[in-house]
Amino acid sequence: SCLVNLKEYETAEKDLKKLTKKRKSPNVLKFEIDLGYVYGLDGKDAQKESEYTRIIDGLKADTEQINATAAAFERRDMKLYAIKTFEKGQKLLKDDNAFSMELAELYNQTQDYQKMFEKYMLILDQNPYAFDMVKNYMQDAVMNDDAYNILRKMLLKREQARPESMFYSEMLIWLFEQRKDFYSAYVQAKAMDKRYHEGGRQLVELAKLVAEYRDFDLAGKIYSYVIDQGSESPYYIIARQGLLDISYTKITDGAAYSDTDVNTLVNEYGDFLKTYGITGRENG
Repeated sequence: SCLVNLKEYETAEKDLKKLTKKRKSPNVLKFEIDLGYVYGLDGKDAQKESEYTRIIDGLKADTEQINATAAAFERRDMKLYAIKTFEKGQKLLKDDNAFSMELAELYNQTQDYQKMFEKYMLILDQNPYAFDMVKNYMQDAVMNDDAYNILRKMLLKREQARPESMFYSEMLIWLFEQRKDFYSAYVQAKAMDKRYHEGGRQLVELAKLVAEYRDFDLAGKIYSYVIDQGSESPYYIIARQGLLDISYTKITDGAAYSDTDVNTLVNEYGDFLKTYGITGRENG
């Protein structure tokens, strides 16, 4: 490291070559990667490429070795070579699921969003319960327009291919919510509600979120849709309460209201409590 900082590349190369001859050393691959790194700094790109290709081609079906090699490449900010290492590792281990999280993150860092989402979908196909973890990794990426469009198309295709599963519909709602495209989320949630006969479950949750962002017109529309399903809907009372709470927030947050507005809201709350009682409110 000192020699590199001093730009004494030839001396650094000689020292690293000595270290790479110690084949029994567990750090030998790290030293070989460092040697390729120094070649690159010294303008010897062909030698660097040759060194790195030789390292990757010489990998064995050994998870520990593959991880260590990829880590050494990442240490030198050689993300594309770290990707090649893991991809070669999958072939050696004959396991497409191996290193999926590591590869997905590297694809994200290199902005290869198609491959990144393919890996995340593979992870979720194996374990849908990993969604909370995976969406944390995807959250920043989907704010990029290209990444968003790739994931949206991927989820729509999977939703159509697997209509018996609500998982991809839920992911689409989450995706629209990240972009604050609440109307698209509403359309998706409404279609999901009809298909799976949920009685408004996703819709009331969405309406609460939309109301928090002060889009009261859309939030009211969503609550009204649930109410229109009838009092037998399991979320009917919550939707009724949601509409009342929107009216209350409009009055308490702003100054553009009249005594009539206040009296109307008080009467509506009174009617609601007479019909459903305190328990009805607590359920909300």
